[in-house]
Order: sequence, then C-alpha cells, then structure tokens
Amino acid sequence: MQSMKNNFLIFGFTFILIAGACKTAKKQFEKNDKQEVIKSEDLDDNQTIKILFGSCNKEDQAQPLWQDLTQEKGDIFLWLGDNIYGDSEDPEVLQAKYNKLNDNAGYSRFKSNIQINGTWDDHDYGVNDGGKEFPAKEVSQQLMLDFLEIPKDHPRRNRQGIYDRFSINQYGIDIDVFILDTRYFRDPIVGVKGKFKGDSKGTILGEAQWKWLDE
Repeated sequence: MQSMKNNFLIFGFTFILIAGACKTAKKQFEKNDKQEVIKSEDLDDNQTIKILFGSCNKEDQAQPLWQDLTQEKGDIFLWLGDNIYGDSEDPEVLQAKYNKLNDNAGYSRFKSNIQINGTWDDHDYGVNDGGKEFPAKEVSQQLMLDFLEIPKDHPRRNRQGIYDRFSINQYGIDIDVFILDTRYFRDPIVGVKGKFKGDSKGTILGEAQWKWLDE
C-alpha cells in the first residue's frame, strides 16, 4: 500500500460531481412551519454507482495499483491529472509515454472493463506548472484525448481545452460530471521562493470555459 500511495496520489480538485435525483430511493417528507426535510432510505449495494479516480502516476515506475483498482469493480474511472509525466514540447516524447502506460498489462486489463474519462494537470499537459503560454498545448490536447479514447467527432476535439460534461445514468441514479481544465487558459504565474505570486486579475479557467460552466 505504501508504494501505491507514493505512486498514485488520489485527490479530486479538478472536477465537480453533482448528484441528481435518486429515482429508486424512497423519499419521505416532513413539513413544519420553518422548513421541509427530505429523508432518503439508503440504496442497496447493487444500486450504488462507484466512481474511482486518481492522479500522479509515473508511467516508468511499477504499476501494482491496477490490480487493486480492478478488484474495486468501479463503474467509471476518472484521471485527475499528471496521468503521465510527459514534461516535453515534443509530441513524440508525450506519445511514447502514453504508449508506455497503455502497454502496461495491468492498466490494459483494467481499462478493458471500465469506462475511463478525466482531465490533465501540468506534467501530462507538457510542462511543470504550465499554463496558456505552453506552445505545444494544441497537439498535447489531441494526444490526451487519444489516450482517453475520445471519439474523433466529439466536441472536445474541436474546442480549445479538454473540459467536458457527461452524465452517468444507471440503477435509477443520475449523476452529472463536470471536468474542468485548469491549464489550457491559465495566465502565467511567477514563483517566488517556493511560493507563487500572480496577477490578481489573471484567470485559471479562461473566458470560454467560464461561460460554458455558467451556462
């Protein structure tokens, strides 16, 4: 487990999960003069959607974690960034590192039995702490979407940034997943003695992504 923790830091700050109505859950309503309280009975185990997610995966290190994740029998797996440590403007270097991960037997078995989606952070974007100034971001986007096996005619292929929204609908449960891109549009930041000092008027999501999220 220690090697897994070192190799695969799990966190979830770049995506938003919004749970919709649990249609199969029985709801009871209690009303009083001040508020309405909704109580839902717990769903059975077979009526639960399991979302697996992770990040910070060094493709050149051992990958024992995939066996553990396969045993979790999740419904979907979300990459949250640093899915590889590409750190290059050269698309051939990035592609070779994605290939190395895809060729891993454990990951290959894992992804054959689960839906996969996600976003990137800086190292798979192509540069440590990078933002909109990264010159290879357009080709890097297509390589990332290839890795996620996003269809060539999907809207994510034709717009700037890899943000997206999709729904999971099963067991009578509806979940909307909003995936954000915190790299493609982000204004440059300046490092000062290990801390970041940036322009307070800068942006992380960019105008187009903000408008999409707002709508």
